[in-house]
Amino acid sequence: MGIEAKGFDSDITNKMQLTAAFHQIRNIFGIIDVVEFSPHNGNVQVAPVLETTDESAHHIFSNVVIGAINTARQVIPEMIARGQGALLFTSELSAMFPSSMFGNSGIAMSG
Repeated sequence: MGIEAKGFDSDITNKMQLTAAFHQIRNIFGIIDVVEFSPHNGNVQVAPVLETTDESAHHIFSNVVIGAINTARQVIPEMIARGQGALLFTSELSAMFPSSMFGNSGIAMSG
């Protein structure tokens, strides 16, 4: 279909790395038509609801919610100016179907 795609990674909790990644994307492709956002950090421990603390929720929240905000802010102004573009946000099922086993991640995923 002639579609060219490439992945770019960065620490989405680090604004400088994220901005640098988007500069790389623009240098290679020019405009950004679609952003698919599905952060994953294999080092995050999930905590049941009754064991959730601010510390256990903070890292996941930073990745998922703050990372999503910072990512969207990189592309939304251009998409609005062009009148087109798409943002695709994916997360785990605890966003739609709360589970007591995923207290800390469910907070972030629903955000």
